[in-house]
Amino acid sequence: KSADTTMTIVFGVKKYDVESPGYSFSEFYLVHVGDSRAYIFDKSSGLDLVSDDDSPVRSLLESGAISPLEAKLHPRKNKLYYTLLHPNAAVQKSPNLYYPANFHYRIEKLGRLARGAKIFLVTDGFSDQFREDQDFNEIEEFLRAGLGPKELVAAALIRSEQGIEG
Repeated sequence: KSADTTMTIVFGVKKYDVESPGYSFSEFYLVHVGDSRAYIFDKSSGLDLVSDDDSPVRSLLESGAISPLEAKLHPRKNKLYYTLLHPNAAVQKSPNLYYPANFHYRIEKLGRLARGAKIFLVTDGFSDQFREDQDFNEIEEFLRAGLGPKELVAAALIRSEQGIEG
């Protein structure tokens, strides 16, 4: 059995602003492979999923071939098209450095973010507890109330303990 993993990174590029002297983040980028999720929240536009799952089940869901409930229960829901590969499936370049033999990832420009916007990177274990079609409202209520990641994780844990899945 392979030990493949996913990767989701958001990084900002700083630029010097001559109009209001100083450095500020001018643009943000997403680097992504797998099924971890990246969300951006700001109070004016709400919660927005900005990453894509690299899974056949997600493709079926987006095409309308299966329902959100069928996707949650699908036997291949954790299978992925692309992941970061385990070092055993990689080319060793030096004693401590491996390059995946078949490395696939995407870099997407997110652009500028609104002042006060928050970025959330979550695993599929978190997002499995919330259905995007119904529970985004609940998550947005948490965020609009000023609650942060700790409270969202606590809500996901409570749902998991109570057997409530999205």
